[in-house]
Amino acid sequence: MLPNLEKEDVDEILPSFAQGVEINLYPQNGGGASAVKQDFEFYSTSGTLKGDPSTFKVEDFWYFAPLERALAKVGKK
Repeated sequence: MLPNLEKEDVDEILPSFAQGVEINLYPQNGGGASAVKQDFEFYSTSGTLKGDPSTFKVEDFWYFAPLERALAKVGKK
């Protein structure tokens, strides 16, 4: 976790993620390319990534073969 977080904030992180899982907040396939494209938009808007996010290629940032193998093993896509 981020080293600058207060202990109280750290103590709230796990329950927050657990609640997110319970209400299906997170995609069960890890989000895949769709999540990366949303990240491109977010990080471009925030100024972290420079350029037009529609021109970014997912495969230039992420390697999905391990995720795809894991999803195939558990039967999720």
